[in-house]
Amino acid sequence: MRTLHYLKKERITFFPCTWAMLLFLLVSHSAWAGQTGTEKDNTMLMFVGEDNPVLTVASRRPESPAAAPAIATVVDRKTIEEKGYQTLGELLDAEVGFYMAPRARGTVPFLRGIPEGILYLYDGVPVTMDVTKQLHPLDRELSLHGVARVEIIRGPASVLWGPDAYAGVVNVVPMRGRDNSGLKTGAFGGSNQLEGGYLNWGMRGNHWDAFFSGYGAREYYFDDTHTVRKPIGQGGSDGAAEGHIRPSRYRELTGNFQAGDWLSISGRFSDFERRYTLHDPGTLSWEGERQSPISYLKTTLTKTIGPSHWTLSGYYQDIRYQVTDVDLEREQRNRIYSGELLWDRRLWGKGILTAGLSYRKNNVEGALVRDGFLPDFLKPDNTIFVPEVEQADYNNELKSVFFQYRHTWRSLDWWAGGRIDDHSQYPSTFSYSLGVNWSFSRELRFKAAYGTAYRSPYSGQLFGGTSFDPEGISTLNLQAAWNPSPGKSITVTGFLSRLTDHIQESPYGGLSIPSDQRVQGLEFEGRLGLTDALDLSAAVTVLDDGGGHVSYQTLKYTFVRPDGTREDVYDSWREPFYAGPDVIGRLALTYRLRPNASVALDVTKTSKVPYSFTEDAISGKYDQPWLLGLTFRLKDLGLKNSTLTLSGRNLLDGDYRVPGVYGPVEGEPFSVYAEWSIGF
Repeated sequence: MRTLHYLKKERITFFPCTWAMLLFLLVSHSAWAGQTGTEKDNTMLMFVGEDNPVLTVASRRPESPAAAPAIATVVDRKTIEEKGYQTLGELLDAEVGFYMAPRARGTVPFLRGIPEGILYLYDGVPVTMDVTKQLHPLDRELSLHGVARVEIIRGPASVLWGPDAYAGVVNVVPMRGRDNSGLKTGAFGGSNQLEGGYLNWGMRGNHWDAFFSGYGAREYYFDDTHTVRKPIGQGGSDGAAEGHIRPSRYRELTGNFQAGDWLSISGRFSDFERRYTLHDPGTLSWEGERQSPISYLKTTLTKTIGPSHWTLSGYYQDIRYQVTDVDLEREQRNRIYSGELLWDRRLWGKGILTAGLSYRKNNVEGALVRDGFLPDFLKPDNTIFVPEVEQADYNNELKSVFFQYRHTWRSLDWWAGGRIDDHSQYPSTFSYSLGVNWSFSRELRFKAAYGTAYRSPYSGQLFGGTSFDPEGISTLNLQAAWNPSPGKSITVTGFLSRLTDHIQESPYGGLSIPSDQRVQGLEFEGRLGLTDALDLSAAVTVLDDGGGHVSYQTLKYTFVRPDGTREDVYDSWREPFYAGPDVIGRLALTYRLRPNASVALDVTKTSKVPYSFTEDAISGKYDQPWLLGLTFRLKDLGLKNSTLTLSGRNLLDGDYRVPGVYGPVEGEPFSVYAEWSIGF
């Protein structure tokens, strides 16, 4: 019989727990079946009666971030436009707790000191694949022009979202036709020969609405020169020949359709070729390319039966992940089939129970199990050997059952939830969450939340020939929020995260030996509306990773004795646990000059960022300068419903270094952006 793991410390049998939970749901349904009348009408009302529902990711129902059973925030459409955010990475980089590390292959996200631990959703569909942790839609492959809002959870959220809702969740919510009817189109351009455009089309009828968005762009990577052109392993070059990379190209189509309150269909197709320059720790550089076309189609049916609300949804998603360095190509593909049945019901007038069953099947082709350290094979003296790339195909299934119960008692709103995930390839897992939201008054609120989650194993773990436990995390959040009046607020959040069986990935060392880590910190957010037209906000994140280390062990060579026996010789070393900067500070000012004009200024500064590459032989700290951004927006310029946006990043043109794939590289210099749009 399979066993279920909770952070590898406790083991309980899976099937009895599953049947016990199902029995509980059936008995509960029978016991409360007699409740009718007012409860039926209130089934889908928000939990605390908020006037403006803006968040759905925390409990799968509309609510405000303050009332959500999680540490949650929302970035709405107005903020996206006023701040001039061009990418999801820029948006998240301005949020407390986040640090976006720019890299040639794509931005690497850190949330509360944990790298690549965020589950991204687009309209509730996970943008993830089993074969890599490096799929992050943070750059121009995801357009914000058709996005209504971005919902953010800080902390584990596996109870409702399953695997990889590890350090947090980011849900990108597209616009709907009922809120954005008509046509809107725009064109933009900027530094690095950036050019592109988009078209939004919203429609609505008496009992239906639809929305479609198309987007395309091209630009050059700011570091566009490389010095290695030879095919791998064929020699014939001293590595000194120069070349220039081709432009990157991005394309995206999204759409959704709603019929009444019972049918919803949505889809997204994104394709891009991101071309860049990679550098080794020395003088070599070469052209690289990453492609990650993503397409999905999702259908959702909803029905209210008596006092219960049912939702049946399913989606198909196809993701290809291809990386090419010089002429070495690694292509991986993941096809995902998923279905979910969700049920919620208000109980006793003050409680809500949400429960569900889900099934997911993965078909994986070409999962990368082992890769070579490319700089060693590009050196001029290497004319024979090429990197050994090992890939594998596999299929797996994931069956899940979960619930979350919320209850209001006087000024307390408390919740508890659990989820069992039965995976066909690795040990089953149990995730849970619990917390309380205490409203002392209309101005003062206290929230405590504790939760656990896990992350899907790497392909190298699945085929490594040794037993393993999925990476686990447990996080305690304590938050105090004071909101004396509209436009004025102070929020302080303390957190403690413990990571078990943590894996860190290195191009040289591959996967590290599993280790336990700890990250704790404090987040401060403040907003002050100085006048009706002037807003000032600040965000500070302070982290402490406890000085942890991770260990690596790689095969150096194999010695064959005269009797035929073999002895493997390994390289072993330790590197610091990489958690990004210890301190992140941001200050933002928004000034609305008049109803149709605004200026947004933001300043970012971090402490020195440590780095370590190649057996900790190349180590040090990055010193990031003050990064200054400015955005100016003017509406109805010449034509009604038109908008002109002008923005600049790194206005002081500060020189700084950032973590590359194989060693430190130069950060992006001063850049500009201009966009003109018009609605009909």
